[in-house]
Amino acid sequence: NDLTDSSGFAFIQNGFPLKLRMGYNLISLPLIPVPNARESLFGSSIDTPVSLYRWYSAYPGITPPQYYLEDTISPGLGYLLYSPIDNARLNIAGLKIEDSEYSVILQSGWNMIGVPYTESVLLYKIQVQSRTTGETRPYIDAVKAGWIGNTIYNLKAGNY
Repeated sequence: NDLTDSSGFAFIQNGFPLKLRMGYNLISLPLIPVPNARESLFGSSIDTPVSLYRWYSAYPGITPPQYYLEDTISPGLGYLLYSPIDNARLNIAGLKIEDSEYSVILQSGWNMIGVPYTESVLLYKIQVQSRTTGETRPYIDAVKAGWIGNTIYNLKAGNY
């Protein structure tokens, strides 16, 4: 059952099903998990300590581009989650995003993102906003303008 209110969110009690294979899994959750701390969320299913990483592009003069251990998980972002067991099945409870608009801020360089909804989002419906001008364009026009690259990778069954 789902509980809905006027906030633009619905609580999913039965959970979002997530199946993990042994090793690193590329994941993104289509909800705001409750709880959203990595140890509370995944520890009882795949053991602790939980290895949950997110890619960060370089911050010139501050950090090199690399994967960093994350404490919490948010919808719309991509993560690498390590599972020491094969075929781990989890049900993630949380708040389903029902707003028709959800923003993910992209870093300069490479980004790992996901769909923040339980339904697929068609590429032509994605809007990109320029940080410098504030202008918004459809994905393909943002690619043509050089705002973002034109390559999208998808991971299925361990292959890109």
